[in-house]
Amino acid sequence: MYKKKPFKVFRHPTSGYQAVKVGFSWPGLFFSGIWLLLKRLWGHALIFLSITLVLSFIETGLEKEDNIFGMLLILWLEIGLYIIVGVKGNEWYAESLRKRGFELIGIVEAETPGAAIEKFSKA
Repeated sequence: MYKKKPFKVFRHPTSGYQAVKVGFSWPGLFFSGIWLLLKRLWGHALIFLSITLVLSFIETGLEKEDNIFGMLLILWLEIGLYIIVGVKGNEWYAESLRKRGFELIGIVEAETPGAAIEKFSKA
């Protein structure tokens, strides 16, 4: 059985319901670029992928120079980038839904997003 977590539940006149967990996004941490794209966070995905690409180019140059300190710095920057997506991702997604015409109808404790939606769709 899952632990209950708070979810923001949104409703759209034609697109139905969406539930967004309040707090940290583990999928956002581990699958940042893909997760941002799947959630239609185009601007955030573009920024994330651009920064990742730039850091990769810098890291390649540092590898050729055997600059261990520089490579470790890049690694920490990359880890920080993933953590930012994990921490802020659900907030960004909720704001994106609001901008796309979804209305926040409430916050509910539930085990899964589907269970959160079910509590409002039956009401």
